[in-house]
Amino acid sequence: MNMIKKLIISFLFGKPQVFKTFQNFNSASKNNNNYAEKDLIEVVVTKAKKFQNTDSNEYVIDSMALKTFFILNILQKSNNLNILDFGGGAGTHYMVLKNYFKNSINFNWHVIETKELAKEAIDQGLENKELKFFSDINQAIENLEEIDLIYANGSLCYTDDPTKYLTHLLETKAKYIYITRTPFNEESNENIVGLQVSKLSSNGKGSLPTGFKDREVYYPFTVLGMQDVENLFKKYGKIELKIMEEKNAYPTDKGSFNNFGYVINLN
Repeated sequence: MNMIKKLIISFLFGKPQVFKTFQNFNSASKNNNNYAEKDLIEVVVTKAKKFQNTDSNEYVIDSMALKTFFILNILQKSNNLNILDFGGGAGTHYMVLKNYFKNSINFNWHVIETKELAKEAIDQGLENKELKFFSDINQAIENLEEIDLIYANGSLCYTDDPTKYLTHLLETKAKYIYITRTPFNEESNENIVGLQVSKLSSNGKGSLPTGFKDREVYYPFTVLGMQDVENLFKKYGKIELKIMEEKNAYPTDKGSFNNFGYVINLN
């Protein structure tokens, strides 16, 4: 009976994809396997533009977007919010909250992204008086008198040096940092570098825009050693919450790794 069950499951769902691992980020990102790929950037920004222009009555978000609402639970502040959105794509996290809260909350929402994506977002007119795009952390914080929250939703692990960027963010004198949808190595302090495979259509919020053909895209990720990261958090602040999120989110040939979320009080 168990064998029949396994066969049925295998038939219905197929064999789960296992991501190949590499010695380092540079090895994994060869052959333009990274977030700077032109089609990937254009798809993400074009989707965001459509999302921004969607009538509020037709707004549809997925369950992952609900993590963005958790920001308000952390801050318990309802008038003006200064948010540093690290790896915030084309600003859809801001759009989700702004659509829901309208003018009851005023945002200064600064997105930090790759040079290519930030430029494309600006060129396509996604900026407004509340939403701005930057490719440098120091430039992003320059015009913010204070930072209520640093938000990193599924982004740190895709940078070329997550520990370097995380340390820089922790040093910005923000009140809180909220990291979510991020894989960690619970078993050892070894950093695992892998190459993720996804469909072009699965990047960004919404369906694949007209003019693009769906295909596989590749980008490196790093699974950081959990203990080292938690020690870094404790150096700069207090871990208020540790959240167990998606299990087996990053299956690799060196093991499968779970996603976690952290809320760090930096006051």
